[in-house]
Amino acid sequence: MGIVPALFALLLLLVSVPLYVGDTRYVDCRSGRIMREVHIAGLRVRQQIQETEFSRIVAGNGEVNMAAAEWKPYFSRSRFWQPVSPHYRFHSVPHDLDELVAWLRMQERTEEEVRARCLEALRFLNAQDVGGLKRYCTSLYHSRDALQPARRSHEKD
Repeated sequence: MGIVPALFALLLLLVSVPLYVGDTRYVDCRSGRIMREVHIAGLRVRQQIQETEFSRIVAGNGEVNMAAAEWKPYFSRSRFWQPVSPHYRFHSVPHDLDELVAWLRMQERTEEEVRARCLEALRFLNAQDVGGLKRYCTSLYHSRDALQPARRSHEKD
């Protein structure tokens, strides 16, 4: 091998490696936590696990084993090879969980009711039933009592 082809191959490697930065995000089907991994040239350089409001609510129950994580990808992107994320089965799950908690808070539900609704949503997530989770959230949003403000404990009958 001559010096020119070797230099060309080295230059090509140096130019393409920094461009191949991958970003993959996962949702934990056991708790609703989010994990983000960053890869450069196929090597993981960063891993970060974040608690979400949903995961904090269900963890307060004591029934959820946070150590038994079951990570499913919901987003990935490579800066060079893949400019857009493919549509994963769990793509909408983080948004659905955030929206559920925000909706329950907006309805001024009690903490016990919020936890009960989130634990019910967690059952769908544990079963990896993304469609069931979506239907459950939609049914809550369109239920008759959703239109009624929650009764506060200080209100009298």
